[in-house]
Amino acid sequence: MSKADVHARTLKLRLFGTFQACLGEKPLPPLRSRKGDWLLALLVLRGSAVSRLWLAGTLWPESEESRALLYLRRELTYIRKALGEESDRIVSTGRSLHLDLAGVDCDVAQFDAAIVRADESSLDLAVSVYCGTLLEGCYEEWVTLERSSREQAYLNALERLAESAALRGDSSVAVSRLRAVVAVDPLRESTQRALMKALADIGDSAAAIQVYRDLRLCLRNTLNTEADPETTLAFHRIHDSARRRTQSASQATRTSREPRITRIPVPLTPLIGRSQEMWEVRQRLRKSRLLTLTGTGGVGKTRLAIEIAEAMKDDFAGGACFVELAQFNDPALVAREVMEALGLKSDARRTPVETLVDRLASSDLLLVLDNCEHLVQPCAELAGSLLAACPHLRILTTSRQPLGIAGESVWPVPPLAVPPEAQSVVNRCKDLIAEYVEYEAVALFVERAQQIRSDFTLTVHNVEAVSQVCRRLDGIPLAIELAAARVRSLTVEDIDSRLDERFQLLTGGSRTALPRHQTLRSLVDWSYDLLTDPERALFCRLSAFAGGWTLEAAEKVCAGGPVDQREVLDLLTSLTDKSLVAAETVGPRVRYRLLETMRQYARDRMVASGDVIRWRDRHLAFFVTLAEAAEPHLVAPDQQKWLDLLEKDHDNIRAALQWSREERSADESGLRLSGALWRFWVVRGYVGEGRARLTGFLENKSVQPRSTSRAKALYGAGNLASQQGDNASARVLFEESLVISREIGERHCIAMSLNGLGLVESRMGNYVGAQGHYEDSLAMFRQIGDQRGIALALNNLGDIASKQGDSAGAHSLYSEGLAIRREIADVWGIANSLGNLGTLAFENGDLSSGRELLDESLTIRREIGDRGGIAWCLIDLGSVVSEQRDFAFARRLFEESMTIERELGELPGVAESLNGIASVEAAAANPLWAAKIWGAAERLREEISAPMPPIERLRYEAQVATARTVLRDNSAFDAAWQAGRAMTIEQAIELATLRYEE
Repeated sequence: MSKADVHARTLKLRLFGTFQACLGEKPLPPLRSRKGDWLLALLVLRGSAVSRLWLAGTLWPESEESRALLYLRRELTYIRKALGEESDRIVSTGRSLHLDLAGVDCDVAQFDAAIVRADESSLDLAVSVYCGTLLEGCYEEWVTLERSSREQAYLNALERLAESAALRGDSSVAVSRLRAVVAVDPLRESTQRALMKALADIGDSAAAIQVYRDLRLCLRNTLNTEADPETTLAFHRIHDSARRRTQSASQATRTSREPRITRIPVPLTPLIGRSQEMWEVRQRLRKSRLLTLTGTGGVGKTRLAIEIAEAMKDDFAGGACFVELAQFNDPALVAREVMEALGLKSDARRTPVETLVDRLASSDLLLVLDNCEHLVQPCAELAGSLLAACPHLRILTTSRQPLGIAGESVWPVPPLAVPPEAQSVVNRCKDLIAEYVEYEAVALFVERAQQIRSDFTLTVHNVEAVSQVCRRLDGIPLAIELAAARVRSLTVEDIDSRLDERFQLLTGGSRTALPRHQTLRSLVDWSYDLLTDPERALFCRLSAFAGGWTLEAAEKVCAGGPVDQREVLDLLTSLTDKSLVAAETVGPRVRYRLLETMRQYARDRMVASGDVIRWRDRHLAFFVTLAEAAEPHLVAPDQQKWLDLLEKDHDNIRAALQWSREERSADESGLRLSGALWRFWVVRGYVGEGRARLTGFLENKSVQPRSTSRAKALYGAGNLASQQGDNASARVLFEESLVISREIGERHCIAMSLNGLGLVESRMGNYVGAQGHYEDSLAMFRQIGDQRGIALALNNLGDIASKQGDSAGAHSLYSEGLAIRREIADVWGIANSLGNLGTLAFENGDLSSGRELLDESLTIRREIGDRGGIAWCLIDLGSVVSEQRDFAFARRLFEESMTIERELGELPGVAESLNGIASVEAAAANPLWAAKIWGAAERLREEISAPMPPIERLRYEAQVATARTVLRDNSAFDAAWQAGRAMTIEQAIELATLRYEE
């Protein structure tokens, strides 16, 4: 039987566009890095056996040969693991590797074969398979040749198909094929000429002429050259023919005698990026007679308008006229300035508007009115009058707010694209440079910095700092240009470190620029000065928020004085219209936010007013109320909704906690806020952060020492400490919480503290002590009628019974708790109980039921975003799957769990995951590898005082004994074990993520 028959075509590989690999209908599990994707792609592209040495040198050209080969082996390990049953397709033949593509659904293989056959049906297949650039997003040096050869083959195939279509008279098909060519290579003039001819042949002369105009613009912007004479001649022929066929004599007469004007500023620097914006605005302007470009100050509205006018001036028989209004403050001068720009003289018998109407009544002209925000009313009136009387006129305006008249189309100019946050310092490599320089904001910074210092370049040392500057400046072009100008005297890292005082740093723009464009503060001052008093007040108060806010939050926090609560919505809308506040729909609600530059400006204004304490205190009070309102819902049926709500406002919560710690240390606000959030921190994976914040407030001795708030906060901190494996600290925290709860008679806190102490004793192996605490907790919960607490205590007593080998008792307790949790719709609790029942079934040998219950628990945990619960469920599920002999899947489950536990800082879970991976390696006959990982896990358990439960230890010791027997060398096994014990946690995790390879 062939390998293709064995695999039954389950592997699918897509190299055109973004790299994709699927097993059946499911994506291949993510590889460790993009290098793994590129290694798999290289094996596909090469087809035959490829030298390991060549692959290593190609993928890691800057590494030593031995190190590159090590990296190659590591990536092969991850690829084989991800491929699962398909892993034997990677055939190792000594010093080379080969990817067996027999029966694989691979787009590149289909494309290459079709190009070789070269008949028309094959070429049709080839162009249908080619769905984008080869390996889009790959910036490796080797990909250039591979990408270019496929692209040229694709373009040649399209041209041949277009030629065949034209020969048989099917011009529409020819047009379609040729457009596909120029979409990829717009500088291919021979194809552009063929497209012009094909469009003319089907009677669409306007489209043919537009092809020529777009080509000229592209050549000018890209190569600073003009079209070939042959192309220009073809254009004139088509244009003259179209003119002769024009049916409207009056239009022809009007056009022929209309005076033409071209009054457009010439920028001193090239426009960086904005190709997509250029296309979208031009399309919008062709459909709308009045288009307003809006956006925050410095975002590039004027610069984009100039480029649009230059690109479209030939589309209008009367040309294009650009009118700059920034220097005028008198509304009466708007129409006169337009007259002057058009070269018109005043007439005492007519108003300026009448003079303009007379001149433009039959004119086919593009009129650009720049910087209208301080003259919105007169600009709106002028535009309305002209558009009503001049049917062929089109107006493009730039303003920080719309004109607000009928027929106006508004297009917000976005900031430049900025790179995402880098995940780690490891990313500082050539790949990152090649990727980040594609972002418009980075490209602008580099280009402007090189104008200041010709030796400036993007390097592995400054690439992340440049990206950080661009992110912190929100991709605002003017701010980035002002920052880039500072490379004359500062490093990029220095610029980044000083951006907290950006209004002092970002000064010294071009002396020929408008005054407000010479410093960042002047730019924002211009917008601020145009606001009403209530708008200014609200704008400043909004700086109390971090990361956005809702309308309800703004109404509760910011109302007062000139800001009436009933007017907050209208004021927010006005600030949004004026491009000072951004509004975006997040789920079913609208959230608002300030760009960081605007937030710093508003904060400075609020500080200067002496009013900052009042509004930050209001902000703190609002989020204390929100967190305490959310707290009971975090264990209720609507848990997901409230977790998401807190997640959206997490930055606000952090800001409130910081303010409370620094300015309100004498009251309980911070203690109340953090004490209400501990469960959110646990479920959403902020364990380390939450514990640090709670600890900070608990160490504050000025807060009332004996209060419900303190008892709750101590209990929450105990849970977080326990999650991190710090059981000694957790015990101290739970004990103090219990003492305070008993003193003040807070029975619910008493029950919860007893439950926490039971958890600590259980994790430290004291099951008798744990059982006593859990039973006392259960009794207290029953006294106060707390069903959720009763279910929690029953579940924990079930854990103790299970760990002591009482399966029947454990099953009864788990089931009783599950029934209560289902009755009260405690979603998190249901998932917990199902997981425990699944683990119990596994320990009793019922693998099928165990897997089913754990799968159900995992599904619920993923739905509610319970990362800690997901990790533990993955460990238990991995044990079941391993027992079912599906070792590859089990390893993936253990690795996913370890990744989560590592991020959360939950060391007990890391130890459990390491044990699981070691058991898989032992089962795969890699006993030395397993011994190292077991040794590392053993040391970790000792360090965090988390002994293994007896029932788990029996299975564990049997696995270790079997591994020793397989190796038949106790000395080597012990040496490997001790080597593992000597490792750090990070070294152990790195070891565990590799697959053993001879």
